[in-house]
Amino acid sequence: MGFQIGDIIEKLKSDRRLQMIVAGFVILVVAAAVLFFVMSPSEQPTAVKPAVVPKPKGKDNATAKKQTDNKTAQPDNKTVQLPQTPQAVQYTSIGRRDPFMPLLVPKEILEKKSEKKKALSPLEDASISDIRLTAIIKGKEGYYALIRMADGKSYTLRPGMLVGSNEGRVYKITQDSVIIKEKIKDERGRLIIKENPLKLRRGEE
Repeated sequence: MGFQIGDIIEKLKSDRRLQMIVAGFVILVVAAAVLFFVMSPSEQPTAVKPAVVPKPKGKDNATAKKQTDNKTAQPDNKTVQLPQTPQAVQYTSIGRRDPFMPLLVPKEILEKKSEKKKALSPLEDASISDIRLTAIIKGKEGYYALIRMADGKSYTLRPGMLVGSNEGRVYKITQDSVIIKEKIKDERGRLIIKENPLKLRRGEE
């Protein structure tokens, strides 16, 4: 046997083709071993069984239900207080500010209200058509006029004086007339300034 192996080895050393055959055979054997190892089924982990919880006995369920019924049947001794009915509050506006009026009122509005509250003089309460110009006199400070009202009373007019029921004012006095400007509304309801001249009649100059 030893002789045969030695002959084979000597023959492998001398025969190149036989060396190639042996090398290929060895490679195939190694590849087959590796493939077998890879393709072999791996061990699967053992499945863990879930823990089984024992079911409660029927007697325990009946006892628990009976205890629950007893708790439900017990009356509640707590006293429940009903909400009190609120008393009606009466509001009085005596001595209080008007809630519908703004806190800050323009000065012009306050002045106009204060002027309206003042008692009107006979000249301010009269209509321009009821005033009769009787004389115009020239003084040191300019012209001033004498007028007569419908009730027969006479008054003196100077520039700047209030006269007429439409917030009229004496604008200018000339040699033969008195120009009064009044605030009136036109056909469209707009407030305009209108001049009403009082002419001195002939024979009264």
